[in-house]
Amino acid sequence: MEDHLAPHSFLDRYKPYSAVLLRLAFGFHLIYFTQDNVFSYARMLEFRDFLEVRHVPFPFVGAIVSVAVQFLCGIFLIVGWQVRMVGFFILVNFILAFIIAHRGQSYEQFFQPVQLIAVGVCFLLHGAGALSLDHFLHQRRTEPETAIPKRQATF
Repeated sequence: MEDHLAPHSFLDRYKPYSAVLLRLAFGFHLIYFTQDNVFSYARMLEFRDFLEVRHVPFPFVGAIVSVAVQFLCGIFLIVGWQVRMVGFFILVNFILAFIIAHRGQSYEQFFQPVQLIAVGVCFLLHGAGALSLDHFLHQRRTEPETAIPKRQATF
């Protein structure tokens, strides 16, 4: 009898590494779409004005916080550090983005924030995966320290 699960067994070996693909894709996405606001004060002011038109309280602070969250989350995703916390911040940021800017729009217009809400939930629940700084630091903390034998003094 053939083993119908053989392809799944083969693929299951690589499951711990799948998160790195999502982290890299969405990390670069977040950095790419916020870098103009990070490196151009004029673009940050445009974002402030966008929020002001939508009656967001403290629009300049909101613009800075939103851009900082997205840009830093992108960096953290790429290196795989604090990914569960990053997931939470992505989730909150894009729920607010949906409410402020995308509610009532067509599917094509609101797909991106909804997609990032789902990604935020995924990272919040799943974590960084095996190829990440989070995994490396966790392994380092939980591995028992190996005793280094002391050198015997010879006289």
